[in-house]
Amino acid sequence: MAINNVLVVYANPKNNVEKSTLELVKRILKKYKINYKTEHRSKLSKKLFRNKDLVIAVGGDGTFLRASHFIFDKTPVLGVNSDPVYKEGFFMAAVKKDFEIKFKKNFFIFIVLIRIVPPQLLSKIFITLSFIYFCYFV
Repeated sequence: MAINNVLVVYANPKNNVEKSTLELVKRILKKYKINYKTEHRSKLSKKLFRNKDLVIAVGGDGTFLRASHFIFDKTPVLGVNSDPVYKEGFFMAAVKKDFEIKFKKNFFIFIVLIRIVPPQLLSKIFITLSFIYFCYFV
């Protein structure tokens, strides 16, 4: 699968590390002559995600999850943790220092877990709080 059309979703960069991570992602996409569009995560719409070969979420887990809400086909998402010192990045497969390597050599690994394991309806949700069990039926 060729990567020709990419959407880069980003969070507001809060510091120079986050700014430089976003700029690096754009620079790498330009280097490989890949068409891309950038959009802030607060301005997303279904239309932006049409006909994309890849979505790159630059930020933290919130940015990744926000972008995933607009994908209804098998478009893969690559998460890039913009600041690993301050962001958990559980869903993020790359950081600034390894983005190019992972993007170039291992693109097929970045299929989102949500796409591999289809969403399932939960019939019950259990919460433990101070050893008291709560059950909410959906």
